[in-house]
Amino acid sequence: MPKKKTPIMLLASTLILSSCAYNGKSKTFVLLLEKTGVHEIQKGLEGIIKSNSQVIQDLEQKQKNQWLRFVVVGDTISNQNITYRNLLAKISQLNPPPEFIVNLGDFTGGKSEQYSYYLDTIKNYPHPIIHVMGNHEIDNGGERISRAVFGETDFFLDYNNLRMIFMGTDKQGFAQERLEWLEDRLKDAYPAKKIFLTHRFPVEPFKELFHGIYSLFVHKQENEEKMLDLLDENNVAVAFYGHMHRHYEKIYRGTLMVMTGGGGQRNDLDPRVKEPLSTKENHFTLVDIMTEGEIQGVLTCINKNNNPLFISSFYQSGNNGNNDEVSTHIGPYQEQDKNFTRPLYISKLYREYQEKNSSKK
Repeated sequence: MPKKKTPIMLLASTLILSSCAYNGKSKTFVLLLEKTGVHEIQKGLEGIIKSNSQVIQDLEQKQKNQWLRFVVVGDTISNQNITYRNLLAKISQLNPPPEFIVNLGDFTGGKSEQYSYYLDTIKNYPHPIIHVMGNHEIDNGGERISRAVFGETDFFLDYNNLRMIFMGTDKQGFAQERLEWLEDRLKDAYPAKKIFLTHRFPVEPFKELFHGIYSLFVHKQENEEKMLDLLDENNVAVAFYGHMHRHYEKIYRGTLMVMTGGGGQRNDLDPRVKEPLSTKENHFTLVDIMTEGEIQGVLTCINKNNNPLFISSFYQSGNNGNNDEVSTHIGPYQEQDKNFTRPLYISKLYREYQEKNSSKK
C-alpha cells in the first residue's frame, strides 16, 4: 500500500495546484509567437498589441498633468480571464480615466497558446497597459515570447518630476548588473521622485504575513536585501509588488510598500488578512499622485464590483525618526484634512466610499 501523505505534503500540493490555473488557450497568435525572430513577432502584432516602449513613447508625447492617475493590478490569471476582464471593464468606467494600467505580472503562462489567450483578452482595450514580467511569464520558455511582445525586462517611465522604475522577474534574481542598472536610474537628479514596481515581493518587509507552515512557501530572491537597501538609500517613495494574491499596505524603512496581487488568481488557502488596508478580494489599486513638488497622493483599493474597499492618503516628508531621512507616511484618507493637497475628482470617489461603508453598518 502507498504511504499516506503527511498533512504538510497535502497542504503543499493543494496550495500549488490551487494557486494558478491556465484555463484559457487560444490559437490566434500561436504560429506568430512560435517564430523565433523578434522582429517578425513585433511586425505581426503591429497595430494590435503595443510593447512597453511603444506605450511609454506615446505617454511621453502627451500633455502631462500635475496629477497622474494610473492603475496597478497583479496576478490576473483566472478562469477564462473572467475576473481580469471584469476588472478591465470597471477600470474603463473610472472618471477621469487612468493614463495607463500597470499589470505587475503573472498574467499568463509561458506557453504560446497561453500568451495567445492573453493577447486575445487585451486586444482592442482602450487604455494602454504596461506589462511587468512575472515568474509565470518565463515558465516553459516564455521569456523569449515576453521579450518579443513587450520588450526588455527592466525599463522606466519619466512623467514630470516623477520616475517610475519597472523590473521584471529574473531567474537569477537581482544580479549585480541589474542592481547597477537600478542604482543608476535611482541616482539621476531628475526626475527627483522615484517609484518602484516589480512582480515578486521581497520577503523581509512582509514577513508578518507568513506564520507557521506558510513560511515554507516563501523564498527570497538573490540579492533582494541589496535591492531594498537601494530603495532606502535613494528615498523611494512607493514600491508596488504582486505575486501574493491580496492587497496589503505598510511602511518599511521609509518606503510605502503596496502589495496588489488580487487580479484573479486563487487565494483561498493563502494566509488570512487583517483589515484595514488588507484584503483577499479581487481588486485593482487606483493611484492618484502629484508629479511636481513633494510626493503626495491617494491610493484606492477597488473590488470587481467597482466598490472602493478603502482609501489611503500618503505623503513624503523629511523625517522618519532616523537621522532626519526622507520617509513616506500613510493614513486613512480624510476629506477635511486641509494640510493635504488632493485632486478635486477624489471627492466624488470618497463620497461613494462613505456611502458604501455607511450601508454596511
